[in-house]
Amino acid sequence: MNILAPVLGLAACFAAIMLLAQIRPGIGFAWLLSVFTSLAITIFYVFLRWRLPSTLVIDNWLPGAIPGIPLAFQLDYISWSYSFGFVVLLFAVILTSSVRLQNQSSPFSLAGSIGIVAIGLLAIQAVNPISLIVCWAILDLVELTIEVSLGERKALVNQAIVAYAFRTGGVLLAILAVLYSRNQGILLTLTSIPPQAAFILVVSVGLRLGVIPLHLPFIQESQNRRGLGDVLRMASPLSSFVLLARLPAGVVSQDVTQYIVLIAAWAAIYASARWLAAEDELVGRPFWLISFASLAVVCAIQGDPGASRAWGTVMLTSGSVLFLFPARQGKLWLIPGMGLLSMSGLPFSPAASGWYGIYKPGWSWYHLAFLVSHSMLMTGYLRHILRKGESMSHLERWIHVVYPIGLSLMVLAGWVLGVLGWEGSFRPGVWWAGVSSVLLFLMISLLIWLFQREKPENNISLLWVRVAFIRLSGFLGRLFSLNWLFRVFQIFYSGVERLIQAITVILEGDGGVIWALIMLALFISLLRSFGS
Repeated sequence: MNILAPVLGLAACFAAIMLLAQIRPGIGFAWLLSVFTSLAITIFYVFLRWRLPSTLVIDNWLPGAIPGIPLAFQLDYISWSYSFGFVVLLFAVILTSSVRLQNQSSPFSLAGSIGIVAIGLLAIQAVNPISLIVCWAILDLVELTIEVSLGERKALVNQAIVAYAFRTGGVLLAILAVLYSRNQGILLTLTSIPPQAAFILVVSVGLRLGVIPLHLPFIQESQNRRGLGDVLRMASPLSSFVLLARLPAGVVSQDVTQYIVLIAAWAAIYASARWLAAEDELVGRPFWLISFASLAVVCAIQGDPGASRAWGTVMLTSGSVLFLFPARQGKLWLIPGMGLLSMSGLPFSPAASGWYGIYKPGWSWYHLAFLVSHSMLMTGYLRHILRKGESMSHLERWIHVVYPIGLSLMVLAGWVLGVLGWEGSFRPGVWWAGVSSVLLFLMISLLIWLFQREKPENNISLLWVRVAFIRLSGFLGRLFSLNWLFRVFQIFYSGVERLIQAITVILEGDGGVIWALIMLALFISLLRSFGS
């Protein structure tokens, strides 16, 4: 019941908002109902922290389903961390939406956020592959429906289809892991994953996160970039991060590990550089997700999957407080500034325990790669904090109170997870890695400040560097967005369509009967040749 109660509460709130939208158009009552529902569920998850673990098993969940394979969900220390962060994100989204009430009067975005969180909680707490696969499939289909319905341009629809195709590929790989385990006579559960299927699941998660292979389908964003957009972009990665944290140590061989680390290091460096150079935090959001996904994947394959939780929770909490920060006035920058401190990796910060999964005994080239990537993430974070935002002077006084509370909740959730999230979350980490990354962050920030003081248009060498970087990043962005792959498939299917139309014209023409007889004779001769 502890698992089902929040989901049912969110479902009831979703239904009530949809009903209110039909009876009484407007967002006022829907917003108040969302606030009280999300507050109650957040408090309930705080209470559940000391009631772990909790299990829910649903037998006979589908007519004709295979006997002995129920839907199973479990709220333990792994899933609680992500579940708590996700419901706090919903609460923060609803509170910070107060600054957007004048521009966004539709309650459907609130209902969409609540529905996505309800499905996402089940995906996060899924404890057997069938449950996870079902939740993944539903989550992907809902996200595709929302993206296609909100797509103002054809490019947005195309990238939504490409993202859905890659995530469906991850679902199919998870199904392959289940079938492989059954063929070996092994019962696959997410609490005890056999090594034979673990590698397939790693590739499945990497595919869904955009790391293996590196692809960035959501480079362009729709009009609902904040609020509903934040929930949409976080739901699928969180359900994949939980699976990474459950993988057994030594999931892949040492030889394969080197190749995966190489791919992850390249993804982290490229994505963090694009995050640093992004026009704003929402444009850079896909790169933010890819960077932390790379760090989490490396932790999992290097034998410390628990360390991936530090990167996953920091990705959620520190990232969300920045993505929900459109109005910037006075000292409000101090709130995301605390988010920057939580992701710094300094001893006893929320991200500190994540270094244990990255830095193992010995030194390798990728240690420097991930160090540089992390420092660029912090530099980009600071740059986006200091960017000019919307004014709050025209907003009502109560919004000046509610909006900072919503931002502060995400920062507070990050520190709560860093201290009480799981056993071993509050640790010094690899102290020299955190200190080195912060020093490198300060150096990069200083160089950028000096670069901005020296106007590029007055310095030919700086102008050349800037133009080269813009062109290179633009090319790589087009390459990894994989929109070109969509166009290739479109050309292929167009060619097949024209071929079918040509054959149809021939068969329906005056000589159609003769051509049909010729094709029949050819078919019979082929059958005889195969028979002989």
